[in-house]
Amino acid sequence: MGVRGILRNIFGKSDTRPVNTPVPEEPEVEIQDSSEPTDATLQIMGMEISEEAAEAVRAAIKKSGVWFVDIPRTSSSSIRTELGRHFGPAYGKSNLFEQDEALEQLFLDHVPAHVMRSFLGEEVWDSVFTFSVVRNPWDRCFSLFNYLQRSENIPMEWSFAQFLHALEKADENTPGFKFHGHRYGASDFLLDKDNTVLVDQIVRFEDRDQGLAKVAERLNLPELGKLHLQRATERGANYRDQYDSESRRIVGRLYEKDIKLFGYEF
Repeated sequence: MGVRGILRNIFGKSDTRPVNTPVPEEPEVEIQDSSEPTDATLQIMGMEISEEAAEAVRAAIKKSGVWFVDIPRTSSSSIRTELGRHFGPAYGKSNLFEQDEALEQLFLDHVPAHVMRSFLGEEVWDSVFTFSVVRNPWDRCFSLFNYLQRSENIPMEWSFAQFLHALEKADENTPGFKFHGHRYGASDFLLDKDNTVLVDQIVRFEDRDQGLAKVAERLNLPELGKLHLQRATERGANYRDQYDSESRRIVGRLYEKDIKLFGYEF
């Protein structure tokens, strides 16, 4: 029996969430850092699983030879969907606006690299090709605002300025921001506690086509980067037009580490 069959038998079903489920508010999860897999770390995948199931998932990822760290609002849903079509439910995405594109999904969305490394174990993590996509924080925040309104996680009457003020004060107990992905910056997803980058390749969203073409060539997956899902911002909208001096400073304070690490400017 192949790895996929083992996973179906262990989990007892093919998906942790039905593919026709509407886009929900992301669940609250506890993010932990550890050098070795722990039972607590396994909780971030949205269900209790046995060590047998964990080993089957690790085997599936090791066989595929790749892991994608999906940062919100960086075209991560499109990339996960493409990877899921090719490599199976360890990469799939069911939490989509475009439900006709939804796939089987085993993991919660947006697992930070240090957490996934803990779950897989350093030997497996180091043996596979890992990549991610980062985005200018000022651009990403405007996209996040539009996404959270479209998915009804924040009030529709909020202005962008109100959203940024709420984001600056938000923590894991704030309605609309409980999910870590709505608060974390790229550095929170990609660095360990020693500020070491944990992935092999980082693609800038601003150079998405060229960057993903290189990843696609490495994976022998020519279709990677062709799909565009979960659009939330009106076509042609320029994020710079949405900011005043104060809102620019808020994003600069919130994501100072990202801005320095990746060299972004407004």
